[in-house]
Amino acid sequence: MRLNAHNCVIAIITIILFSTTLVFARPIPTDSAGFAEQLLKKIHYAKRYGFIHYDQNHLEWQSYQAIAPFFEKLKQTQSRKVNILHIGDSHVQYDLQCGQMRNRLQELFGYGGRGFMSPYSAARTHATYDYVVTHRGKWQAAKNTHYKPSLPLGVTGITVKTSDVFASFKFKFLISKEVQKSFRKVKIYAKQSAESFDLKIKAGDFTEPILVDLNTPTGKPYVEVLLPAASQQIEFIVHKTAPEQKYFECYGIYVESDEDSGIVYSSVGINGAALSSILKQSLLSEQVKDLSPDLIVVDLGVNDFYMNNTADATTESRLRRLVQRLKEAAPKAVILITNVQDVYYYRRNITACVKYAELTRKVALENNCAYYDYFAVSGGKYAMQKWYSYGLAKSDKIHLTNKGYRVKGELYLNALLNSFYTLMTHTAVDNFIVQKEKPKVVIPTNLPEEKATKSYYKTVAYKAPTTAKKQIHTVRYGESLGYLSLLYGVKIKDIQSWNKLPNYFIYPNQKLVIHSNKQIKKPANNTTVKGGRVIHRVVSGDTLWAISRKYGVTVAHIKKMNGMQSDKLSIGKKLVIK
Repeated sequence: MRLNAHNCVIAIITIILFSTTLVFARPIPTDSAGFAEQLLKKIHYAKRYGFIHYDQNHLEWQSYQAIAPFFEKLKQTQSRKVNILHIGDSHVQYDLQCGQMRNRLQELFGYGGRGFMSPYSAARTHATYDYVVTHRGKWQAAKNTHYKPSLPLGVTGITVKTSDVFASFKFKFLISKEVQKSFRKVKIYAKQSAESFDLKIKAGDFTEPILVDLNTPTGKPYVEVLLPAASQQIEFIVHKTAPEQKYFECYGIYVESDEDSGIVYSSVGINGAALSSILKQSLLSEQVKDLSPDLIVVDLGVNDFYMNNTADATTESRLRRLVQRLKEAAPKAVILITNVQDVYYYRRNITACVKYAELTRKVALENNCAYYDYFAVSGGKYAMQKWYSYGLAKSDKIHLTNKGYRVKGELYLNALLNSFYTLMTHTAVDNFIVQKEKPKVVIPTNLPEEKATKSYYKTVAYKAPTTAKKQIHTVRYGESLGYLSLLYGVKIKDIQSWNKLPNYFIYPNQKLVIHSNKQIKKPANNTTVKGGRVIHRVVSGDTLWAISRKYGVTVAHIKKMNGMQSDKLSIGKKLVIK
């Protein structure tokens, strides 16, 4: 097999990821004497960072029953599957954080399955770190981030649909050791009706395809198939067998073991997803009810307040509504609510992260949910600067690097295991709040502290002003340093020097000093941000192409967001951009 550059990078990442987990070779017998002590030895960290609060890395709860049912089931993984559903945004879609949790939990408690997977390429988005998706034919797609999704959405937050009789999509796992021999059971979450295409499934080297009937309702939201053997490649091909068949509508693919044991860990995240996005998933309750998860992790929020830097009553209401829907669909599940890491919008710190941490704690404890204060554990306010300095975060100060996601996954995993150890060594631990307790947690004191690899605070040396006229420019949404350099006829490095900018990032309403004799007529501010949406008001001279360039999106995106069939614009028309 020939590896391209992307696959080589993935392979290297995987080797590093699993080099720290080889000690988890066999599941620990949970009925053995001294299991708690064995578990404690398995909690470890690959590296130590001085700004991370390891002493607080523990789950919290107001009532023992908010967390205990999950841990009681975790003790039974040798005789039953334990199902975990992790709901999130772009951090979860990439899956490196959740993948580390999945692999290490399965090494500890048994391999129950890969869980939900999505035909991402058919939805025109990227797949996860451990598998790629390819497709053929024409596909329509809907995501929970769309203003008004054109198709019903289930647990995964993505739905794809085709009327093309030659359409198909294929999953290819990049890491062979993750495909356990028992991963033979496949559930196709799809619409079942007389108008649905049938399917043919090709698994690996098996030449004989498996035929799947989607015309006869099963009474379940899926159709189940048992593969002849686990495979690194699974292809789903539409198969028209009757004239009345018109389409195939798919909500996701679920892969699990054919044995009733171990951990199944499903991570379902969509780039840009917010709490409000999950509430658009009309099939969520039905599918969660059937899935019957033992633990649901609600790992969302930043996209609800990132643009306006306000985590208010609306955000709290959305979180409460989501928790209520999940409780109604899965009344026996433990719900774990977590918050978000410190983030930046260009050079502005999003202070609402602090408010959101308080809000999530309030909602979790009032609704008998478990709580993980990841904001505090990861370093709290302004910590993202340090994550960036240590090579753990990308330059956008929102997303993490592969190294950073491994650290995040390690923190999540060890918070869960620290809490499991606490409950295993006590008959009951009611009202466990980290600030009041001194939890027994593993702290990596035996590891040398990592050193910063770069300086966030490095600034450009100030350059003396020229004889040109000094002007103050107020940055508008969509403007960049490159745009301003062309607008005023100056160099980018001069704008950086005049304003002591450490990098290329600028943000709306920022005041910049510009030395230029060029007089710029300032256009009307025709961009507003309302309810988490960016709205552009059309003015004279606007074209779709010019608007797309201003906001960094495509013309097709603007037309789709606003249901436009042509390129014609009318002055005063309001266009939803994001």
